[in-house]
Amino acid sequence: MLLYKKIKKKRPAFMLVSALLATLILMMIAHGFMLMYGGQFTYLQAAKTASEGQQYAELVGEKVKLEGIDAEEVTSKTNLDTLTGNDKDKDWQYTYEISDGTEDDNGNIFKVATIKIYKDGENSPRYTYEVPLSSLDNKILSDSDNLYSL
Repeated sequence: MLLYKKIKKKRPAFMLVSALLATLILMMIAHGFMLMYGGQFTYLQAAKTASEGQQYAELVGEKVKLEGIDAEEVTSKTNLDTLTGNDKDKDWQYTYEISDGTEDDNGNIFKVATIKIYKDGENSPRYTYEVPLSSLDNKILSDSDNLYSL
């Protein structure tokens, strides 16, 4: 009767080399994917910046709407933190120009305010927004105020 002898087999060295090569290949594939798809993260940042510019333009637009047709132009870049009171908005600036008014037959005046939003002192605006202004809005507000005073 032959006794089964347990013989320890040594693993050949090529298995270690194979594992190292497989790791190297996986690293090269991962690097390739990063090069191909890594640019998508910059698109996300650009979209976030554009969205912020749009929101700031709408905020300045609300300010101009409240001032109505008597709003004064802001032709030099002004930091948005003066409007929002938030220190995070220091790197955003705005300007707005108001077109000459046109008057209809009823004496209502119509103007357009063009708001431009800049980031970090750039010369080209990141976002441009047009806000219609009219004296008609002021008349409606004053009429509704009279209704509440009755």
